[in-house]
Amino acid sequence: KVLPKLPESSLDKDSFLFIGTLYMQKGVYELLDNYKKAYLVNSNILPLNIVGGGPEYKRINDWIVQNSLSNKIFLHGPVFDLNEKATFFFRAYACISPIQAGLSVLESLGYGVPFITMFDALTGGERFNIKDGFNGVLLKKTEDLKNVLLDVCFNKEKYLTMGKNALEYYNNNRTPSHMTKGLIDAINFVSDK
Repeated sequence: KVLPKLPESSLDKDSFLFIGTLYMQKGVYELLDNYKKAYLVNSNILPLNIVGGGPEYKRINDWIVQNSLSNKIFLHGPVFDLNEKATFFFRAYACISPIQAGLSVLESLGYGVPFITMFDALTGGERFNIKDGFNGVLLKKTEDLKNVLLDVCFNKEKYLTMGKNALEYYNNNRTPSHMTKGLIDAINFVSDK
């Protein structure tokens, strides 16, 4: 599949993004709790789009309603259409998954969106593509997320630069052709033994 073309302007960026299956191990409740704390500091905080379905969908929806954040946190359910998914990435200043850094890391970098997760996030190795302060943010503790959310709102240019770095890193190191070459090199290495 070919990714939709990145927009020429960042004027349409207006939100945070969480994307993926909704289960507790990803840290979605840590994201929600920190978002609420940041909202109490700055009620003009960027909205949060949550894209995904899964076992925690109803409970997350209930949390949003109970905390009176239905006007700031939007639960969209699963999105499989590539263009619709791209729209969420294009609008995001950052993609966030506090506890787990999986496939959405490379997807985010490929859309030119910095990724925010824990330094010691659960990962299949994707987390190691995030260079703290360059193409994303690595948190030392989940409580740091509140300040990062507020920082994005006050220092948008910093995160736009991280997004440009993310896309450049992806294009130079992690496109499917790079991954294929890595696999072929590994196979050749083993077969030469």
